[in-house]
Parts: sequence; structure tokens; C-alpha cells
Amino acid sequence: GRAAATDGVDDSIDVGDLDPLDGAGAISVEAWVRWVAPPDGFHGVASALRKEQVFAFGTGWIGNNSASDTQRKARFWIHTDNGWFHSDNGTTDIDDGLWHHLAGTYDGEYLRIYVDGIQESYRKVGRVVLSANANSLFIGSAGGRGEFFPGAVDEAAVYDRALSATEVYEHYVFGSSQ
Repeated sequence: GRAAATDGVDDSIDVGDLDPLDGAGAISVEAWVRWVAPPDGFHGVASALRKEQVFAFGTGWIGNNSASDTQRKARFWIHTDNGWFHSDNGTTDIDDGLWHHLAGTYDGEYLRIYVDGIQESYRKVGRVVLSANANSLFIGSAGGRGEFFPGAVDEAAVYDRALSATEVYEHYVFGSSQ
């Protein structure tokens, strides 16, 4: 297939609403991503996939932010009635121009981030339920209005369950169609 390329400035793809995600007690999001040179002054968060007020999947803060100066590492968020929760950042720099398989999971207890088939971080959240709404899923931005991703996204998939570590690794090695 062909990857969706986004310029980090104003490109994104509106996939439409995915109702099975609303109110889920578990979720997984995965994609192959390739970060390319961002536009000058790029800062904030880069969203590879996002359904506003349900989940976000991409990087931690980039640029002039007290949380981090240069985090170009994978991060996964979920939104509940109590607000946003996020995984810790992964450990791999994903801004090297190479393709990386990223997966974020929430299993009803923990948020986890995987890079190239390996779990790089986790955070205990406890039992929560994802928010529900009619917002669209976007590839390459936060609703077409910010957090633009500078690169390409391919083989994006969203599940209403948590993939196991073995499944994530197999998707990395063999492809997400396994």
C-alpha cells in the first residue's frame, strides 16, 4: 500500500467517526510511522492518529516546553471523564527518518507504548472508560487543527481491546495483517 504523507504544517486525513471506540474499557492503536524533517519552529505534540477527547497517539512534547525540550519519542493518551491520561514517553528517538512500528495499548489497568515490537514504557492508570463522542478519527493531526505530524503514517489500526505484547511483536515482525 501507500503511506499517508503529512507535512507537519496543515495536512491530515479525516477518517470519520469510529463508534466502537466510544466508551471502550480497553484500546490499542498501532501504525508504521516515518518522521521527516519538521518545519522550522516545530513544537508541541505531533499526533499520528487522534480521535479528539477519546485517544491520541504520536509523540510527547517537542520544542520549548517545560515538560521536555526535544522529546521525539512515542507517547499514547486516552481521554476519560476525568481528563487525559498518558503513557510515559518511549525511549527510542523516532525522528531519524526511518520507519518505526508504534503501538499504544490500554488494557483496563495500564497504558503501554511499544516501539519496533518492544515495550518501552508503561503507566498504571487504573480502571477507566474512554470518553464517547461523534468526533472523527484523524491521521496526521489533532482534528485537522493542530498537532500536525511531519512524516508518513502507514498500516494504521485501532482495536477495541488491548493487544498483547506477543501480538504487538508479531505485527512488527510480520505486519499488522497477521
